[in-house]
Amino acid sequence: MNTTIQEITSPFADTDPTPRIHALRRALCTADDFGKVLEQFQDELAFHPRLMSMSRGHHDDNLTQIVGLTLARMLGRPPRGFLHAFARVAATAFVHGAIYPVLHTGERRLGVVIYFEQELQGLCALVDRPETVIGRFSLVPVPASCTRAPGGSA
Repeated sequence: MNTTIQEITSPFADTDPTPRIHALRRALCTADDFGKVLEQFQDELAFHPRLMSMSRGHHDDNLTQIVGLTLARMLGRPPRGFLHAFARVAATAFVHGAIYPVLHTGERRLGVVIYFEQELQGLCALVDRPETVIGRFSLVPVPASCTRAPGGSA
């Protein structure tokens, strides 16, 4: 019996993902169709073998909070909670990761987050259904004067 073994390699195996990250940044900042931005991430970066080797685990309370608020708008009400795992590419200030919101029915969903720290813009997408739900968000700091109660302090 003759057996042939064919090695299958990623078309991105020997490439630097940095130019693709910059292209994704431009796409997010200028897009009208966020589905195309999500497709670009999934097609060109999500499975890029060097993306994860360039990334480190990342925790950001502000990002986590805005993702929760974005999910609430996308779903029509806040999820019961959500798990998340973010990673950051320091050289490009690019954060990417997975989210797992739990709905009030107990149903769990699967999603993706991409975020560019310098632009303070990101995208959150629930991708586990035939119809993907996408929300774009921005982490624009609110001036302290906007967070104080009238006649009081923050």
